[in-house]
Amino acid sequence: MTPIAAAWTIVVVMCVWSLYLFFAWHGADSLPMQWGLSGKPTWFATRGVALAFFPCLAIFLLLLITFGKRHGSAGNEPVFVSLLLLVIQAAWTFFVRRYV
Repeated sequence: MTPIAAAWTIVVVMCVWSLYLFFAWHGADSLPMQWGLSGKPTWFATRGVALAFFPCLAIFLLLLITFGKRHGSAGNEPVFVSLLLLVIQAAWTFFVRRYV
């Protein structure tokens, strides 16, 4: 599997995860997006926007990496970026679960 294909597979996993959470957290109108030093959320986003944030960011960055360089010269950066965003999405999910 090429690095680009692996990165897009991770993005699909992120999208499916967000779609699952959208229906699992149906009772929440808004979700926290940022926390202050006290550990309390400082601002919220609507459920749809909050759950679409990480997959959309991953898609944007992968398109930027893939088309910003010559075809085939992206190396392993797409996989690293998509894995990093998947880990960040997992951490965000862990923290948000306390407020849902």
